[in-house]
Amino acid sequence: MKLAELHWPEVEKLDREKIVSLIPVGSMEQHGPHLPFQVDVFCASRLAEDLEQKIPDVLLVPSLWAGVSAHHMDFPGSITLRARVFIDVLHDICGSLHHHGFRRIVLLNGHGGNRSSLEVLGQELFVEFGLTVNTLAYWDLVPDLVKSLKKTISSGMGHSGELETSLMLYLAPKLVDRQAIPEGVLGIEPPGPTSGIKRYINMKEHSAQGVIGMPSAATPEIGKELYEGALNALEKAVRALQSDH
Repeated sequence: MKLAELHWPEVEKLDREKIVSLIPVGSMEQHGPHLPFQVDVFCASRLAEDLEQKIPDVLLVPSLWAGVSAHHMDFPGSITLRARVFIDVLHDICGSLHHHGFRRIVLLNGHGGNRSSLEVLGQELFVEFGLTVNTLAYWDLVPDLVKSLKKTISSGMGHSGELETSLMLYLAPKLVDRQAIPEGVLGIEPPGPTSGIKRYINMKEHSAQGVIGMPSAATPEIGKELYEGALNALEKAVRALQSDH
């Protein structure tokens, strides 16, 4: 079910305490010279739409297309929300769903820069409403698969590297500028202290091209394997949440 296409009497008839509401969350930020700004929200939204085809009684809420992307603002066209604004927007969306009786909410995240804000959001919603929101990044559902498919040693998905480029070659090849795909790097170490110390780093401190990973190693076959693995894992997780009493 797509919330945007329903009418309020239809929503009134739903068993709102048991239905899983799924909200894709992404960003609108640079993804190297070869990928479009929408990669993160595109991948999260596509997963959510395909899941709704598999489980029609999931309530698919429209995607939040902007995220916390301040570290990409050196690249023209990137758009960021302040962390507090990002949290507040999702707080109000989830609070609205809670007001109408929805109790099983999943935030499907497609952007690593949203992680810490989503953790704060979860704390705030629980304290204010007693509402437990389930937050997940799609690649965290298949960590072994991500590791096996990667060619580089960068942590997680990297950024516009071999994995995201492979996903886009599989899902939306017309949006990939194949002539602009850079070589990338086999491994990348963050500048500055690394022994348990964290500090804010702009993407250009990592890469002048806005790339972490090796997009030149991307293939549609890698994208297909990663996408299907993540979709199957997402389906399993949502079905488990549906059956949780």
